[in-house]
Amino acid sequence: MGACVELVRTLSCTQLAELNDSGSPWGAECQDPFEGQVGADGACAHDWDCVSESCSGDATDFEGNITFGVCITATTEGLPCDDFECADGFFCDSSGKVPTCLALLVDGSNCELEDECASGACEGGFCGAPTVCDGV
Repeated sequence: MGACVELVRTLSCTQLAELNDSGSPWGAECQDPFEGQVGADGACAHDWDCVSESCSGDATDFEGNITFGVCITATTEGLPCDDFECADGFFCDSSGKVPTCLALLVDGSNCELEDECASGACEGGFCGAPTVCDGV
């Protein structure tokens, strides 16, 4: 979090406003600024509570009531997804009978969703940024 605060502190008001208005992602320092403090098998309310960034069984209802879960080791290749989530570098493939974690797909691979691609882009059924300017 300190690195994110430092980044924000170095921006002018104009730069900060432009960044917010652009919809562009903030620097890497602000993408995941929290470090979980709860170890394996500890109670958690959210993924970010855990050192592993994986809290299994947590839930919040429409009234804000929290059901605590337990911190687990993040799920990786070939293992069932937990809460439809996987470790960094993997995505939850729910096309089969049991949702399973698979490695992120490289550019050029067939995809259905952006979350499946290492690049974070799924355009026209393939991982990767579009190659033609769409005028936007």
